Amino acid sequence: MLRCEQCGAPMPLGYCTRPSCNPESAPVNRLQAALTDLAQTIDERAPTETYSDANEDVDLAPVFLGVEDRSLFDTCPSCGAATRAAETVCRDCGGPLVITVQQMTPLRLTLVRGNRGFAGRCLPLPRGRFHLGEADHGLRIADPRHSLVQLSSQTGGVTVEPFDGFGLHLPCEQPVQVNEDQTVRVGQQLLRFSRRPLGVFPDRHDDRISDREVKPAAPRLKAAPWYLHRLLSSSCVGDLVPLGGQLSVGGEGADINLGDPYCHGIEMHLSPKGTALWVQPEASGNGTWIKAPAGRWIPVGSLVWIGTGIYRLEHSDG
Repeated sequence: MLRCEQCGAPMPLGYCTRPSCNPESAPVNRLQAALTDLAQTIDERAPTETYSDANEDVDLAPVFLGVEDRSLFDTCPSCGAATRAAETVCRDCGGPLVITVQQMTPLRLTLVRGNRGFAGRCLPLPRGRFHLGEADHGLRIADPRHSLVQLSSQTGGVTVEPFDGFGLHLPCEQPVQVNEDQTVRVGQQLLRFSRRPLGVFPDRHDDRISDREVKPAAPRLKAAPWYLHRLLSSSCVGDLVPLGGQLSVGGEGADINLGDPYCHGIEMHLSPKGTALWVQPEASGNGTWIKAPAGRWIPVGSLVWIGTGIYRLEHSDG
């Protein structure tokens, strides 16, 4: 067997494998070599930076659900079945769950003030008739069973369609005559007017209703041409007040104190006149809102109150 001439070790492969005798056969540190090559490559390249023009248009549609987003649907708009986050087709009826940009109009509702979502959040409106409801993030396109109002979009605005829901409320700046079972919003309260006592009163033993809601739920009924009902979130009647003459509604100093932090002083006056009831808003108040009847046309630029938020109807082109 051959032996190395330098160290005398046997060479079964025909050459000495000891590093001291053959440096080229030493094991190579591949990681160190790769890091060395990477460092040389970075040094050789010139640093590159990306700049954006301040006047450059940025497409925020995907952020505000404007292009394609099935999260608008918590349930299938066709059959009402529950959906999952990654689904684009309903598992029950096969209906589509994705709204594409071709189906949307330039109209949108922008949140001005609300308890859900953030101010400035936009909801693009689809073509034709559609229902609106509320989710954790704010207003959404909903199925009829979980909606508050039905609208139809046209050029330059929307029209309120007949639907049995909480509806859509518009600002009231002039005296207006309210109809049977029409609702008015003052502060965060939803008031309903009727010629007869209505509603289901809370059960004092119901743990879901607080004592504050139960306390005014025992009205002293007496004959009156009109009745005011304060509706609760539990679909019960919180207050029932007979309207026999002119009364003021609002916060401190009003005949009917709603106990609402958004009500300061007198917000509106109620004047029963025979079979008619007139609502006169107070100019110094925070605002009185009247439910829009079916067929009401709402142009671009209008403020609307839907659910727990106030929105502005806008056009995407400004």
